[in-house]
Amino acid sequence: MNYITHSIYKQFSLLLTSISLILVSQSIYSKGLGQKVTLDPLVVTSDGASGSLTSPSISEAREQLERIPGGIGFVDPEEYLDDFAQSIGDALLFTPGVFADTSAQRENRISIRGSGLNSSFERRGITVLRDGVPITRASGSTEFQEIDPLSVRYIEVFKGANGLQFGSSSLGGAINIVTPTGINAKQNLSARIEGGSFETVRANASVAGQAGDFDYFLGATGLRSDGFRDHSNVKSAYGFSNFGYQFSENLETRFYFTALTDNFQLAGGLPFETARSNPRSTRDPVVVGPPGGPSIVLDAGPIGDDWDRNLDVYRVANRTVAKFDAFTVEGGAWYSFRNLDHAITRFAGIIDQNEDEVGVYGRGYGDVDLGFATVDWTLGMQVNYGDNNARRLENDFGARGPLRSRSNQESENYITYAQADIRFIKELGFIVGGQYIRSQRENIAKVNDTSGKASFSQWSPRVGVLWDVTEDAQVFFNANRGFEPPSMSDLTAGGALDFTPLKA
Repeated sequence: MNYITHSIYKQFSLLLTSISLILVSQSIYSKGLGQKVTLDPLVVTSDGASGSLTSPSISEAREQLERIPGGIGFVDPEEYLDDFAQSIGDALLFTPGVFADTSAQRENRISIRGSGLNSSFERRGITVLRDGVPITRASGSTEFQEIDPLSVRYIEVFKGANGLQFGSSSLGGAINIVTPTGINAKQNLSARIEGGSFETVRANASVAGQAGDFDYFLGATGLRSDGFRDHSNVKSAYGFSNFGYQFSENLETRFYFTALTDNFQLAGGLPFETARSNPRSTRDPVVVGPPGGPSIVLDAGPIGDDWDRNLDVYRVANRTVAKFDAFTVEGGAWYSFRNLDHAITRFAGIIDQNEDEVGVYGRGYGDVDLGFATVDWTLGMQVNYGDNNARRLENDFGARGPLRSRSNQESENYITYAQADIRFIKELGFIVGGQYIRSQRENIAKVNDTSGKASFSQWSPRVGVLWDVTEDAQVFFNANRGFEPPSMSDLTAGGALDFTPLKA
């Protein structure tokens, strides 16, 4: 009997509870009838793609740049894709503190704060990297044609000593080209074609995707143009790809492959009056002599000597990143082969070079909480070596003449660097760091005695202060020492002169 009474009481309690819940819910529902509720706007922003360990997103990159006490720059391809940007110089044209122009078709002259302005060929003064892996040659010069502006996710510009985090040994600083991957590419399939004056046509196509932990990106660009001036056409083909694999959310590796052929004619300079009256012309040889008799060439211009520059590059690189609780470690290696066939003035002749280069780098960074302060630290090293088989022949009206010089040009660099961002309070950071560089250049002559060897080394300290006044305003102070060893081209005048041991 007690059991039956208890059961009836339990069922009756559950019924009362259910009725109460229904009445409460009806009461809440009734109060909402006929009422208009206005909520504050919620704005969600995104850079359109997530990042990964080997390729940070745009928002992640901007956040890191804001931690640098000095001049930096950031370029989103959306800023130049609607223009005909055929070179990396065109992409950097409106970046503050950067001077960039196209000296000949896809060949650029790029300078940060005046660095390398007097280099007339094989540009120096800036360290260029792709996804943190150096593209700048061990000899100190950079072939800007190795970058296709249509295969760029974003560009980071580190002016002056702000390139320390990449071990930059250039007075102008560093430019880091971050490329699309299968994770952050805006489209899985893209095609683009452009056309314009002077028979100019450029086509680009790319494909990207993911398959489990594996991702890929492949892009190709072809360009041809007759150029504004006579004897200034360009034909180039560029291929780039990268393949990544995520072993886990804390370990990722990526391989990069580049292949390009860049061929263009050089129109040369013009006398002032000719440049004004006929700016599209080029200099023709000046020939004197009696009709029907022997003639003498006084000045063989670019058409007569067929000035041009033909560059082929093949490159493979790797970047691997491992993230731990308090720090991140990354490392990589690269190999590149470059072939240059460059016909220029009678004095310089025809430059024929084949270069092999290898390099490795390692970098670690993280943060430590000391209780009274937090410290963000960076520690890195880089070693690279280049062996250039350099030949110089006479330019006989565009044809290869006798051999003038031949040498093995060896360049090597050893770089170590460290930096600490010390913050006693979140808004105020004190930055201390330093870099040690040791470089060696050696020209081993095989024909004619133009041999020479020079070594350069320097310790460069750095101090800075960064104050986040508000979320939208910063004040910074930065003092540092810059150092740049001369390039092999500086020391040999491109092979035209004897080895000259210049100072850094």
